[in-house]
Amino acid sequence: MPALEREPGLSAGTSLSLNRIARSAMSLSVGSALAQALMAAAFLLMSRHLGATKQGEFTSSFAAVGLTAILFNWGLDTWLLRSGSADRESIGTHLGNAMAIKAGLGVPWLAAVCLLLPALWPRVFSVRLVLVSGIAVWFEGLFNLLLVVYKATLRNSVSAALLVASRGGILLATLALIAAGIGEPIAYAWVRLAVQAALVLGVVLRLPLTPRPGPWHDALDTWKGAGPYAISDLFTAVYVQADTTIAAVVLGQTAVGVYAPAAAMVNALFVIPSALFFVVVPVLTRMLRERSAAVGRALVVVVIVFAAVGAVLAIATRLSAEALPRYILGESFAESGRLLAILSPIVLLKSLSFAFAAILVAAARQGQRVYVQGLSAIANFALNAVLARRFGISGVAAIYVITETVLMLGYAALVVRWRRVPDRLEVY
Repeated sequence: MPALEREPGLSAGTSLSLNRIARSAMSLSVGSALAQALMAAAFLLMSRHLGATKQGEFTSSFAAVGLTAILFNWGLDTWLLRSGSADRESIGTHLGNAMAIKAGLGVPWLAAVCLLLPALWPRVFSVRLVLVSGIAVWFEGLFNLLLVVYKATLRNSVSAALLVASRGGILLATLALIAAGIGEPIAYAWVRLAVQAALVLGVVLRLPLTPRPGPWHDALDTWKGAGPYAISDLFTAVYVQADTTIAAVVLGQTAVGVYAPAAAMVNALFVIPSALFFVVVPVLTRMLRERSAAVGRALVVVVIVFAAVGAVLAIATRLSAEALPRYILGESFAESGRLLAILSPIVLLKSLSFAFAAILVAAARQGQRVYVQGLSAIANFALNAVLARRFGISGVAAIYVITETVLMLGYAALVVRWRRVPDRLEVY
């Protein structure tokens, strides 16, 4: 099996220069920000064209299948990021095992969502839209896994370029549908499916390694090793997407159509701390592995940088909240502005959560992180299930802020606890 070609400065056991780290972070941050801006533009233009009800139909379907996608994604993206950073010689085998698991689990998952969602809530979900949405989400899962190969080796300029190509393709196809006057949500689902399928094929053909699964027991070890990350992703999906799904079932598609643009604007800003996360995890993992004396200072810098980024983004969001949705989407989405103002603190909370999560993942404390995510997910689901009907879509937005606060404080407590353990570097 050919090993991944190394770039200068990436040989095993060699510390990365601050210059290289900064360039890598900048490449992924700028690329991811551009990709997210393209995706947000496609979503908002589609919202304006379809209107709140049809947009709600589209969003409800993708939110529901995305909520259950953990059943085939299985935490393999984060697992590969950490495993590939620690052992680059075996990344081809790791990738092959992960792809085999995602492909194998995807078939029963897709059959289940297509049968159950329309049967349980026929007024909300159609079989055709769920099927196309499900296949699109499945290809997105494979695409994200392939990008991890470049992230794990800090080739973030390649990862960013591929991400921009994906989102740019969706935007161009969306504009073509709008220009043609097509107003059915399933057409826009087909766009996402076609673009992601093409990108997956293209990336597989151009990978600098051969993804080759190992023996079945290796795949089983991969599946077991990714288990804690799968649980983590499950809880993440619950507290990020359960609100939209519950709102669709309880409040109807029009309420979701108003809420979704506000949530999309906030979630689009996560791209910057998320990009920093994918740079920080490999760097901290290697520092801890090498028992670097600079670890303590690096952790402080990480938290300060993430906090500063989050604060700037949150303030900017709050100041523009009332006018932005109305300006972009029209007067019919004026309610989205009020919801965006409620959601604005989430940008700071999420940025801090990314900082603490990066530290926990690098320090092999993923198992502890899961407990906090579970608490946040349960709180989100329970509060939405009980209060959504009473307080409406504004209550759904407020619950999102509450659960993100719980998550951030829980992560912070785990990091403080880890730093107080005398053998805190004995994590390998």
